[in-house]
Amino acid sequence: MPPSYWVEALATATYVLNRRPCSAIGNAIPYEGLFGHSPDYSILRVFGCLCYPNLTSTTPHKLAPRSTTCVFLGYPSSHKGYRCLDLSSRRIIISCHVVFDEFVFSFEQTNTTPPASAFDFLLQDTTSVAPPSGVEQPQVTSTLDDPAILLQGPVVPSGTPPSAAPIQAGVPAAAAADPVATAAATRAGASPVAVSSQAGAAAASSWALIDNNTWRLVPRPPGANVVTGKWIFKHKFHSDGTHARHKARWVVRGFSQQHGIDYDETFSPVVKPATIRVVLSIAVSRDWPIHQLDVKNAFLHGHLEETVYCQQPPGFVDPATPNHVCQLQKSLYGLKQALRAWYQRFASYIRSVGFVASASDTSLFVYTKGGDLAYLLLYVDDIILTASSSALLQRVTTLLHSEFAMTDLGNLHHFLGISVT
Repeated sequence: MPPSYWVEALATATYVLNRRPCSAIGNAIPYEGLFGHSPDYSILRVFGCLCYPNLTSTTPHKLAPRSTTCVFLGYPSSHKGYRCLDLSSRRIIISCHVVFDEFVFSFEQTNTTPPASAFDFLLQDTTSVAPPSGVEQPQVTSTLDDPAILLQGPVVPSGTPPSAAPIQAGVPAAAAADPVATAAATRAGASPVAVSSQAGAAAASSWALIDNNTWRLVPRPPGANVVTGKWIFKHKFHSDGTHARHKARWVVRGFSQQHGIDYDETFSPVVKPATIRVVLSIAVSRDWPIHQLDVKNAFLHGHLEETVYCQQPPGFVDPATPNHVCQLQKSLYGLKQALRAWYQRFASYIRSVGFVASASDTSLFVYTKGGDLAYLLLYVDDIILTASSSALLQRVTTLLHSEFAMTDLGNLHHFLGISVT
Protein backbone atom coordinates (compact mmCIF):
# COMPACT_ATOMS: atom_id res chain seq x y z
CA MET A 1 0.00 0.00 0.00
CA PRO A 2 1.35 3.48 -0.87
CA PRO A 3 2.39 5.36 2.31
CA SER A 4 -0.08 8.20 1.59
CA TYR A 5 -3.03 5.87 2.26
CA TRP A 6 -1.99 4.56 5.69
CA VAL A 7 -4.13 7.22 7.35
CA GLU A 8 -7.16 5.83 5.46
CA ALA A 9 -6.30 2.33 6.66
CA LEU A 10 -5.96 3.54 10.26
CA ALA A 11 -9.33 5.33 10.11
CA THR A 12 -11.00 2.19 8.73
CA ALA A 13 -9.39 0.01 11.42
CA THR A 14 -10.71 2.39 14.10
CA TYR A 15 -14.16 2.27 12.48
CA VAL A 16 -14.19 -1.54 12.69
CA LEU A 17 -12.73 -1.71 16.23
CA ASN A 18 -15.49 0.54 17.51
CA ARG A 19 -18.00 -2.04 16.26
CA ARG A 20 -16.50 -5.13 17.91
CA PRO A 21 -16.44 -6.23 21.58
CA CYS A 22 -13.79 -4.49 23.69
CA SER A 23 -12.24 -6.28 26.69
CA ALA A 24 -11.49 -2.93 28.39
CA ILE A 25 -15.23 -2.31 28.89
CA GLY A 26 -16.33 -5.84 29.76
CA ASN A 27 -16.58 -7.07 26.15
CA ALA A 28 -19.21 -4.45 25.40
CA ILE A 29 -19.32 -2.81 21.97
CA PRO A 30 -18.20 0.87 22.03
CA TYR A 31 -20.65 1.85 19.26
CA GLU A 32 -23.54 0.31 21.18
CA GLY A 33 -22.62 2.18 24.33
CA LEU A 34 -22.47 5.49 22.49
CA PHE A 35 -25.57 5.27 20.31
CA GLY A 36 -27.76 2.83 22.25
CA HIS A 37 -28.27 0.33 19.43
CA SER A 38 -26.29 -2.37 17.66
CA PRO A 39 -24.16 -1.42 14.62
CA ASP A 40 -25.05 -2.53 11.12
CA TYR A 41 -22.42 -5.08 10.11
CA SER A 42 -23.85 -5.61 6.63
CA ILE A 43 -22.17 -2.42 5.39
CA LEU A 44 -18.63 -3.65 6.16
CA ARG A 45 -16.38 -4.26 3.15
CA VAL A 46 -12.78 -5.36 2.62
CA PHE A 47 -10.42 -2.38 2.71
CA GLY A 48 -8.48 -1.75 -0.50
CA CYS A 49 -10.64 -3.92 -2.74
CA LEU A 50 -11.81 -2.97 -6.22
CA CYS A 51 -15.14 -1.12 -6.32
CA TYR A 52 -17.43 0.69 -8.74
CA PRO A 53 -19.35 3.71 -7.32
CA ASN A 54 -22.36 5.28 -8.99
CA LEU A 55 -21.53 8.23 -11.29
CA THR A 56 -24.78 8.52 -13.24
CA SER A 57 -25.59 12.22 -12.87
CA THR A 58 -22.03 13.44 -13.46
CA THR A 59 -21.49 11.63 -16.75
CA PRO A 60 -21.25 13.88 -19.85
CA HIS A 61 -24.07 12.12 -21.70
CA LYS A 62 -26.62 9.35 -21.28
CA LEU A 63 -24.50 6.72 -23.05
CA ALA A 64 -21.37 7.36 -20.98
CA PRO A 65 -20.24 4.70 -18.47
CA ARG A 66 -22.20 4.81 -15.24
CA SER A 67 -19.20 4.08 -13.02
CA THR A 68 -15.41 3.91 -12.94
CA THR A 69 -12.83 1.56 -11.47
CA CYS A 70 -11.94 2.62 -7.91
CA VAL A 71 -10.31 1.35 -4.73
CA PHE A 72 -12.29 1.17 -1.50
CA LEU A 73 -10.72 3.47 1.13
CA GLY A 74 -13.10 3.21 4.08
CA TYR A 75 -16.13 5.05 5.38
CA PRO A 76 -16.92 8.80 5.53
CA SER A 77 -17.12 10.26 9.02
CA SER A 78 -20.35 12.23 8.59
CA HIS A 79 -22.29 10.33 5.90
CA LYS A 80 -23.70 6.89 5.25
CA GLY A 81 -21.73 5.40 2.38
CA TYR A 82 -18.24 4.48 1.17
CA ARG A 83 -15.07 6.36 0.21
CA CYS A 84 -13.82 5.24 -3.20
CA LEU A 85 -10.56 6.41 -4.79
CA ASP A 86 -10.57 6.89 -8.56
CA LEU A 87 -6.91 6.23 -9.40
CA SER A 88 -7.14 7.82 -12.84
CA SER A 89 -8.30 11.22 -11.56
CA ARG A 90 -7.25 10.94 -7.87
CA ARG A 91 -10.77 11.88 -6.79
CA ILE A 92 -12.45 10.58 -3.64
CA ILE A 93 -16.03 9.59 -4.50
CA ILE A 94 -18.49 9.24 -1.61
CA SER A 95 -21.46 7.06 -2.49
CA CYS A 96 -23.80 4.60 -0.83
CA HIS A 97 -24.40 2.86 -4.18
CA VAL A 98 -21.25 0.85 -4.84
CA VAL A 99 -20.52 -2.55 -6.38
CA PHE A 100 -17.58 -4.31 -4.68
CA ASP A 101 -15.17 -6.95 -5.98
CA GLU A 102 -13.64 -8.06 -2.68
CA PHE A 103 -11.26 -10.53 -4.32
CA VAL A 104 -9.32 -7.99 -6.38
CA PHE A 105 -6.83 -5.54 -4.83
CA SER A 106 -4.89 -3.00 -6.85
CA PHE A 107 -3.39 0.43 -6.23
CA GLU A 108 -2.07 0.60 -9.78
CA GLN A 109 -3.82 2.63 -12.46
CA THR A 110 -5.98 0.34 -14.54
CA ASN A 111 -8.00 0.71 -17.71
CA THR A 112 -10.09 -2.34 -16.95
CA THR A 113 -13.75 -1.76 -17.81
CA PRO A 114 -16.18 -3.44 -15.39
CA PRO A 115 -18.76 -5.83 -16.91
CA ALA A 116 -22.07 -4.28 -17.88
CA SER A 117 -23.86 -6.14 -15.07
CA ALA A 118 -21.87 -4.15 -12.53
CA PHE A 119 -23.59 -0.98 -13.70
CA ASP A 120 -27.18 -2.05 -14.09
CA PHE A 121 -28.51 -0.73 -10.80
CA LEU A 122 -26.11 2.20 -10.35
CA LEU A 123 -28.72 4.80 -11.15
CA GLN A 124 -28.66 7.14 -8.14
CA ASP A 125 -27.63 10.80 -8.53
CA THR A 126 -24.21 12.19 -7.58
CA THR A 127 -22.87 15.71 -7.18
CA SER A 128 -19.23 16.67 -7.46
CA VAL A 129 -17.56 19.19 -5.24
CA ALA A 130 -14.08 20.58 -5.79
CA PRO A 131 -11.74 20.75 -2.73
CA PRO A 132 -10.56 24.04 -1.24
CA SER A 133 -7.91 25.69 -3.39
CA GLY A 134 -4.34 25.26 -2.21
CA VAL A 135 -5.03 22.08 -0.24
CA GLU A 136 -3.20 19.02 -1.50
CA GLN A 137 -5.80 16.32 -1.16
CA PRO A 138 -8.00 14.22 -3.43
CA GLN A 139 -11.08 15.90 -4.85
CA VAL A 140 -14.36 14.78 -3.35
CA THR A 141 -17.53 13.69 -5.09
CA SER A 142 -20.52 13.22 -2.81
CA THR A 143 -23.87 11.58 -3.52
CA LEU A 144 -25.17 12.33 -0.08
CA ASP A 145 -25.26 16.07 0.39
CA ASP A 146 -28.29 18.18 -0.41
CA PRO A 147 -28.49 21.60 -2.23
CA ALA A 148 -26.23 23.11 0.45
CA ILE A 149 -23.44 21.84 -1.80
CA LEU A 150 -24.18 24.80 -4.05
CA LEU A 151 -23.13 27.13 -1.26
CA GLN A 152 -19.90 25.26 -0.53
CA GLY A 153 -17.98 25.50 -3.75
CA PRO A 154 -17.82 24.88 -7.48
CA VAL A 155 -19.42 21.90 -9.09
CA VAL A 156 -17.02 19.73 -11.07
CA PRO A 157 -18.34 17.09 -13.50
CA SER A 158 -16.85 13.62 -13.18
CA GLY A 159 -13.62 13.28 -15.11
CA THR A 160 -12.92 17.04 -15.24
CA PRO A 161 -9.26 17.80 -14.47
CA PRO A 162 -8.76 20.01 -11.40
CA SER A 163 -7.34 22.77 -13.59
CA ALA A 164 -10.54 22.85 -15.64
CA ALA A 165 -12.86 23.30 -12.65
CA PRO A 166 -15.22 26.27 -13.00
CA ILE A 167 -14.44 29.19 -10.75
CA GLN A 168 -17.98 30.25 -10.02
CA ALA A 169 -20.17 28.63 -7.39
CA GLY A 170 -23.43 26.92 -8.22
CA VAL A 171 -25.37 30.11 -7.42
CA PRO A 172 -25.01 33.07 -9.82
CA ALA A 173 -23.11 36.01 -8.37
CA ALA A 174 -26.00 38.33 -9.18
CA ALA A 175 -28.21 36.27 -6.90
CA ALA A 176 -26.32 37.38 -3.82
CA ALA A 177 -28.12 40.74 -3.65
CA ASP A 178 -29.50 41.71 -0.25
CA PRO A 179 -33.05 43.10 -0.39
CA VAL A 180 -32.18 45.70 2.24
CA ALA A 181 -29.25 47.04 0.20
CA THR A 182 -31.27 48.56 -2.61
CA ALA A 183 -29.49 51.91 -2.46
CA ALA A 184 -26.05 50.30 -2.49
CA ALA A 185 -27.03 48.04 -5.35
CA THR A 186 -28.29 51.00 -7.35
CA ARG A 187 -25.04 52.89 -6.77
CA ALA A 188 -23.14 49.78 -7.94
CA GLY A 189 -24.93 49.96 -11.30
CA ALA A 190 -27.93 47.68 -10.80
CA SER A 191 -31.19 48.83 -12.33
CA PRO A 192 -33.49 50.41 -9.70
CA VAL A 193 -36.41 48.56 -11.29
CA ALA A 194 -34.59 45.22 -11.03
CA VAL A 195 -33.56 45.87 -7.43
CA SER A 196 -37.12 46.85 -6.56
CA SER A 197 -38.41 43.67 -8.19
CA GLN A 198 -35.93 41.59 -6.18
CA ALA A 199 -37.01 43.26 -2.96
CA GLY A 200 -40.67 42.62 -3.81
CA ALA A 201 -39.96 38.97 -4.58
CA ALA A 202 -38.05 38.64 -1.30
CA ALA A 203 -40.97 40.14 0.60
CA ALA A 204 -43.42 37.69 -0.99
CA SER A 205 -41.11 34.78 -0.20
CA SER A 206 -40.66 35.91 3.40
CA TRP A 207 -44.41 36.11 3.97
CA ALA A 208 -44.84 32.67 2.38
CA LEU A 209 -42.33 31.24 4.85
CA ILE A 210 -44.20 32.80 7.75
CA ASP A 211 -47.60 31.60 6.47
CA ASN A 212 -46.14 28.09 6.15
CA ASN A 213 -45.13 28.12 9.85
CA THR A 214 -41.58 27.43 8.78
CA TRP A 215 -40.16 28.71 12.07
CA ARG A 216 -40.96 30.32 15.37
CA LEU A 217 -38.91 33.11 16.90
CA VAL A 218 -37.16 32.21 20.15
CA PRO A 219 -34.42 33.81 22.25
CA ARG A 220 -31.00 32.68 21.08
CA PRO A 221 -29.99 29.69 23.27
CA PRO A 222 -26.50 30.04 24.81
CA GLY A 223 -23.91 28.20 22.74
CA ALA A 224 -26.38 27.27 20.00
CA ASN A 225 -25.14 26.92 16.42
CA VAL A 226 -27.16 29.48 14.45
CA VAL A 227 -27.06 28.81 10.71
CA THR A 228 -26.82 31.92 8.55
CA GLY A 229 -28.38 32.36 5.13
CA LYS A 230 -28.68 34.55 2.06
CA TRP A 231 -31.29 35.63 -0.45
CA ILE A 232 -31.05 33.94 -3.85
CA PHE A 233 -32.72 35.72 -6.76
CA LYS A 234 -33.72 34.11 -10.04
CA HIS A 235 -35.62 34.99 -13.21
CA LYS A 236 -38.36 32.52 -14.14
CA PHE A 237 -39.18 32.15 -17.84
CA HIS A 238 -42.09 30.78 -19.84
CA SER A 239 -41.53 27.85 -22.20
CA ASP A 240 -41.22 30.32 -25.11
CA GLY A 241 -38.33 32.11 -23.38
CA THR A 242 -40.22 35.21 -22.28
CA HIS A 243 -39.79 36.48 -18.74
CA ALA A 244 -42.45 35.20 -16.33
CA ARG A 245 -41.58 36.60 -12.91
CA HIS A 246 -38.91 37.37 -10.36
CA LYS A 247 -38.30 34.68 -7.77
CA ALA A 248 -36.59 35.03 -4.39
CA ARG A 249 -35.54 32.16 -2.14
CA TRP A 250 -34.14 32.32 1.39
CA VAL A 251 -31.34 29.72 1.41
CA VAL A 252 -29.42 28.82 4.55
CA ARG A 253 -25.73 27.97 4.58
CA GLY A 254 -26.01 24.30 5.43
CA PHE A 255 -22.26 23.78 5.32
CA SER A 256 -22.10 25.44 8.76
CA GLN A 257 -24.35 22.76 10.28
CA GLN A 258 -22.74 20.40 12.79
CA HIS A 259 -23.18 16.67 12.29
CA GLY A 260 -24.94 15.00 15.22
CA ILE A 261 -26.32 18.34 16.42
CA ASP A 262 -28.05 20.09 13.51
CA TYR A 263 -28.44 17.03 11.30
CA ASP A 264 -27.93 13.27 11.23
CA GLU A 265 -29.02 11.31 8.15
CA THR A 266 -29.04 13.17 4.82
CA PHE A 267 -29.57 10.51 2.16
CA SER A 268 -32.79 10.54 0.16
CA PRO A 269 -33.65 8.37 -2.86
CA VAL A 270 -34.69 9.62 -6.28
CA VAL A 271 -36.38 7.57 -8.96
CA LYS A 272 -34.04 5.56 -11.18
CA PRO A 273 -33.90 6.19 -14.94
CA ALA A 274 -34.61 2.52 -15.62
CA THR A 275 -37.79 2.76 -13.55
CA ILE A 276 -38.90 5.83 -15.51
CA ARG A 277 -38.40 3.99 -18.80
CA VAL A 278 -40.35 0.93 -17.63
CA VAL A 279 -43.32 2.93 -16.31
CA LEU A 280 -43.51 5.08 -19.44
CA SER A 281 -43.35 1.96 -21.63
CA ILE A 282 -46.27 0.44 -19.71
CA ALA A 283 -48.31 3.65 -19.92
CA VAL A 284 -47.71 4.10 -23.65
CA SER A 285 -48.46 0.47 -24.48
CA ARG A 286 -51.77 0.70 -22.60
CA ASP A 287 -52.61 4.20 -23.88
CA TRP A 288 -52.83 5.65 -20.35
CA PRO A 289 -52.82 9.42 -19.72
CA ILE A 290 -49.44 10.67 -18.42
CA HIS A 291 -49.19 13.96 -16.55
CA GLN A 292 -46.29 15.85 -15.07
CA LEU A 293 -46.67 17.77 -11.82
CA ASP A 294 -44.31 20.21 -10.14
CA VAL A 295 -44.32 20.78 -6.37
CA LYS A 296 -43.91 24.41 -5.39
CA ASN A 297 -41.23 25.02 -2.75
CA ALA A 298 -41.03 21.29 -2.11
CA PHE A 299 -38.34 21.43 0.57
CA LEU A 300 -40.44 23.80 2.69
CA HIS A 301 -42.97 20.99 3.25
CA GLY A 302 -40.51 18.74 5.08
CA HIS A 303 -40.77 18.37 8.86
CA LEU A 304 -37.50 18.56 10.79
CA GLU A 305 -36.66 15.96 13.43
CA GLU A 306 -33.60 17.87 14.64
CA THR A 307 -33.50 21.21 16.45
CA VAL A 308 -32.06 23.75 14.04
CA TYR A 309 -31.69 27.51 14.52
CA CYS A 310 -31.15 30.06 11.76
CA GLN A 311 -30.88 33.83 11.62
CA GLN A 312 -33.87 36.00 10.73
CA PRO A 313 -33.84 36.85 7.00
CA PRO A 314 -32.05 40.18 6.36
CA GLY A 315 -34.54 42.90 5.57
CA PHE A 316 -37.35 41.12 7.42
CA VAL A 317 -36.12 41.06 11.02
CA ASP A 318 -38.94 41.30 13.57
CA PRO A 319 -38.53 44.83 15.04
CA ALA A 320 -39.99 43.70 18.38
CA THR A 321 -37.45 40.86 18.82
CA PRO A 322 -34.42 41.71 16.65
CA ASN A 323 -32.07 39.47 18.66
CA HIS A 324 -34.26 36.38 18.45
CA VAL A 325 -33.45 33.50 16.12
CA CYS A 326 -35.64 31.22 14.04
CA GLN A 327 -36.20 27.75 15.45
CA LEU A 328 -37.06 25.79 12.34
CA GLN A 329 -40.17 23.62 12.27
CA LYS A 330 -40.03 22.98 8.52
CA SER A 331 -36.98 22.46 6.35
CA LEU A 332 -35.36 25.21 4.30
CA TYR A 333 -33.37 25.13 1.09
CA GLY A 334 -29.72 24.68 1.93
CA LEU A 335 -30.16 22.43 4.95
CA LYS A 336 -28.27 19.18 4.68
CA GLN A 337 -31.36 17.16 5.59
CA ALA A 338 -33.81 19.19 3.47
CA LEU A 339 -34.13 16.62 0.66
CA ARG A 340 -34.53 13.76 3.12
CA ALA A 341 -37.18 15.64 5.13
CA TRP A 342 -39.18 16.41 1.97
CA TYR A 343 -39.05 12.82 0.73
CA GLN A 344 -40.22 11.48 4.10
CA ARG A 345 -43.04 14.01 4.21
CA PHE A 346 -44.23 13.15 0.70
CA ALA A 347 -43.83 9.39 1.12
CA SER A 348 -45.78 9.47 4.39
CA TYR A 349 -48.70 11.29 2.77
CA ILE A 350 -48.85 9.28 -0.45
CA ARG A 351 -48.91 6.05 1.55
CA SER A 352 -51.77 7.39 3.65
CA VAL A 353 -53.98 7.68 0.55
CA GLY A 354 -53.38 4.10 -0.58
CA PHE A 355 -50.13 4.10 -2.55
CA VAL A 356 -47.38 1.60 -1.78
CA ALA A 357 -43.67 2.17 -2.40
CA SER A 358 -42.06 -0.31 -4.78
CA ALA A 359 -39.57 -2.71 -3.19
CA SER A 360 -37.13 -2.26 -6.10
CA ASP A 361 -37.34 1.55 -6.25
CA THR A 362 -38.70 3.45 -3.25
CA SER A 363 -39.40 6.53 -5.39
CA LEU A 364 -42.00 4.59 -7.39
CA PHE A 365 -45.40 4.53 -5.68
CA VAL A 366 -48.13 2.16 -6.90
CA TYR A 367 -51.88 2.37 -6.30
CA THR A 368 -54.12 -0.64 -6.93
CA LYS A 369 -57.77 -1.03 -6.05
CA GLY A 370 -60.06 -3.32 -7.97
CA GLY A 371 -59.46 -2.52 -11.63
CA ASP A 372 -57.81 0.83 -10.89
CA LEU A 373 -54.03 1.11 -11.22
CA ALA A 374 -51.79 4.19 -10.96
CA TYR A 375 -48.04 4.78 -10.95
CA LEU A 376 -46.38 7.84 -9.40
CA LEU A 377 -42.69 8.59 -9.95
CA LEU A 378 -40.95 11.14 -7.69
CA TYR A 379 -37.69 12.87 -8.61
CA VAL A 380 -37.12 15.49 -5.88
CA ASP A 381 -39.99 17.93 -6.68
CA ASP A 382 -40.87 16.60 -10.15
CA ILE A 383 -43.65 14.04 -10.43
CA ILE A 384 -44.80 11.79 -13.25
CA LEU A 385 -48.29 10.42 -12.72
CA THR A 386 -50.01 7.88 -14.95
CA ALA A 387 -53.20 5.94 -14.30
CA SER A 388 -55.45 3.40 -15.94
CA SER A 389 -58.14 6.05 -16.45
CA SER A 390 -58.38 9.83 -16.68
CA ALA A 391 -60.85 9.85 -13.79
CA LEU A 392 -58.38 8.08 -11.48
CA LEU A 393 -55.57 10.39 -12.55
CA GLN A 394 -57.75 13.41 -11.76
CA ARG A 395 -58.68 12.02 -8.32
CA VAL A 396 -55.03 11.49 -7.42
CA THR A 397 -54.09 14.94 -8.69
CA THR A 398 -56.85 16.52 -6.59
CA LEU A 399 -55.58 14.71 -3.49
CA LEU A 400 -52.05 15.95 -4.10
CA HIS A 401 -53.30 19.52 -4.61
CA SER A 402 -55.15 19.36 -1.31
CA GLU A 403 -51.94 18.53 0.57
CA PHE A 404 -49.18 20.34 -1.34
CA ALA A 405 -48.92 23.51 -3.39
CA MET A 406 -48.23 22.19 -6.88
CA THR A 407 -48.75 22.82 -10.56
CA ASP A 408 -50.26 20.32 -12.98
CA LEU A 409 -48.16 20.79 -16.13
CA GLY A 410 -50.53 18.66 -18.18
CA ASN A 411 -49.49 15.93 -20.59
CA LEU A 412 -45.87 14.87 -20.22
CA HIS A 413 -43.54 16.27 -22.89
CA HIS A 414 -40.23 16.84 -21.11
CA PHE A 415 -38.84 15.34 -17.93
CA LEU A 416 -35.53 16.30 -16.32
CA GLY A 417 -34.65 18.26 -19.44
CA ILE A 418 -35.20 15.30 -21.78
CA SER A 419 -37.94 15.15 -24.40
CA VAL A 420 -40.18 12.10 -23.96
CA THR A 421 -42.57 12.78 -26.85
